[in-house]
This record gives sequence, structure tokens and C-alpha cells, in this order.
Amino acid sequence: MGRVWLRGRDIMNVPRIMKAIASLKLMKFFPGDEDACLALADDLAAMATTEEQIEWTVRRVRNLYSEWPGIHEVRAVFCSRFKPRDGINAYSAQFIDGVPPERAVPEPAPRALPPGHVTADVELNAAVQEVFTARPVRRLWWASGDVPLSPNFQPITQADIDRAVSESREKRAQEALKDDAPKDAA
Repeated sequence: MGRVWLRGRDIMNVPRIMKAIASLKLMKFFPGDEDACLALADDLAAMATTEEQIEWTVRRVRNLYSEWPGIHEVRAVFCSRFKPRDGINAYSAQFIDGVPPERAVPEPAPRALPPGHVTADVELNAAVQEVFTARPVRRLWWASGDVPLSPNFQPITQADIDRAVSESREKRAQEALKDDAPKDAA
């Protein structure tokens, strides 16, 4: 069928357009009859200037929607990237903030503070610096790694642990013997 006129518009490759539209038949609720496909081809040809724009729009609609969204949403997807040739703009009713971008926009990495600053707020940073220069900060023993030792400090050894385990087992065994002993009848 090659390149033909489509309702008096610029020359477009109708088989190529119909092949792209045929892929929409995979969507739930798509009106797959020939008249509906021709009407959609006519609407897309009115919006687009090239077959590539139509193919992109069809691919994007398939990626964004699980069910046939209707011609208005198709036009909104087209308008999210291209200026429609017929001048009719559309905005998505399903995506309130606009049609999502094709690629996720990465969030900018947070900027690091300059050395010696505790906040990006200039006034607050100056106040913090003033407090720390007015009062010297004492070194905290847990921050320095030096643990203050008592003069009577004795470290726990493995022998101490073994002795405690043995004593605990003996105590439990004696309590079990007391519980099993016959009670004297009074």
C-alpha cells in the first residue's frame, strides 16, 4: 500500500501506522474493529507530522496504561512530547500532575556542608560556633575510647565464666533433687 494521502494531509505510510495501531489491540477494551482503527489512524495523522511520532505515541500509551484509555488520553500522551500539528492540546485526566516522564528524573544529591559548619543557615551556624568558642567542650571518656578504671577493677576471665556456669548447674541439680525427694507424711 506504500505512501498515500490520508484525508488530504501530508503523505504518510498508512501500513506502518496501521501496524503500530494494531499493537494497541493487545490492550483491554481497545475497540479493535477496522473502522475504529481507521478513525484512530486519522486522529493520529492529524496530530503527528511523522510516522515516528505516531509509533512513539502508541508505544508510550502501551507502557503507561493497562487498559485502553481513549483518544483524549492518547492525545495527552502525544502532547506531552510533541506539538500537535492540528493545534489541539490535551492534558491527561488520569495523570493530574501531567504524563510521567519516560525516564525517572534523578533527585539531586544533597550538598555537603563546608568543614566546620553544622547547618546551612548562616545565622544558626554563627550562633553554634559562638557557643562552642565561648565554652570549651570537655572530652567525653566514651568518645575518646579511654575508659576510666577503678583501682579495684579485675577483668572477667574465661575461668570465671566456667566457674559461674558450673556453680549454676550444681545449684539447679540440687534443687531438682529436693523437688524429687519423697515428702514425709505428717
